Amino acid sequence: MTQLQFFRHLFPAIPGKIEVRRISPDKTLAKRGYFSDISLDLLRFSRKDPAVNIYFGPALRDGRGGKKENIIGTGCLWVDIDKPCLDLPKDLPGPSIIVSSGHGFHVYWLLTKFYRTDTRTSRHLIEGLLRGLAEKCSADASSTDISRLLRAPETLNLKGDVPVESKVLSWNGTRYPLDAFLPFKARVTMPVRTELDPQTSHGLETLIRECGFLQHCRDNAETLSEPLWYAMISNMAVFEGGREAIHRFSMGHPKYSGRETEYKIRRALNNTRPHTCDYVKRMGFFCRNCPWQGVIKSPAGIPYKIKKGDAAWSTSKIKT
Repeated sequence: MTQLQFFRHLFPAIPGKIEVRRISPDKTLAKRGYFSDISLDLLRFSRKDPAVNIYFGPALRDGRGGKKENIIGTGCLWVDIDKPCLDLPKDLPGPSIIVSSGHGFHVYWLLTKFYRTDTRTSRHLIEGLLRGLAEKCSADASSTDISRLLRAPETLNLKGDVPVESKVLSWNGTRYPLDAFLPFKARVTMPVRTELDPQTSHGLETLIRECGFLQHCRDNAETLSEPLWYAMISNMAVFEGGREAIHRFSMGHPKYSGRETEYKIRRALNNTRPHTCDYVKRMGFFCRNCPWQGVIKSPAGIPYKIKKGDAAWSTSKIKT
């Protein structure tokens, strides 16, 4: 199956936008594209490139962003399995498409109808199904977010020392009603709304650029203490793209666990406010010469200060 055939099976009708992202191996460069049909423009944008990892969203977007609120619906369910061998439970419906991601497997079940997710309830139904399938398959819990990106087939996985091609291993075109997966649904807690409501990924980029503590967490993941690690999570989780960035920042620790990291992210979103700068200091990290001292209570407040016109405090404006 070619990439073109794969996209046509996954998106037989496109009432929204297909999102594709091209991300450099070091995560410093990223380019996002939205496509309203399976066109030459999409295929050119998602074409194999030895310099970038290429991902797409199995759920359709509204074209205005990549947050859950921007997802309009899905015509499939999926799991991301990070194991060298694939052994699916026998009581699950047979997968419609299986993709080798290079170091694991992406398994898709096509649906007979496009399921809209314009309400929080409908989004949580789909995420409950995704989480239930992931638990059943011992798959990656971080891939159960409805806004998740997965690796596009016929592209290169550049995570290891040697690039590995992602490719479709099998497909049969079988489609299932959504009801067929209800027995596997897991409970998903509705997140508590907070005063923070970041609108774009620019907030996260600004936060990391301006905050020496988060840069320390990124650059010293291997030796980062648990209290500082969770302080990082509590400040990044509320931003668009925060979940993915937290996993990237955490992978360098020798005891990294995707499941535990996802648990901490959910805890931060549902039960915890962003940890303060004072707390970070008490846990042993001192932000020497930080221009934000006395201006914000926690790192997460930096993008909002800049947005409100306090950009003069930005470290990017300080001459050294």
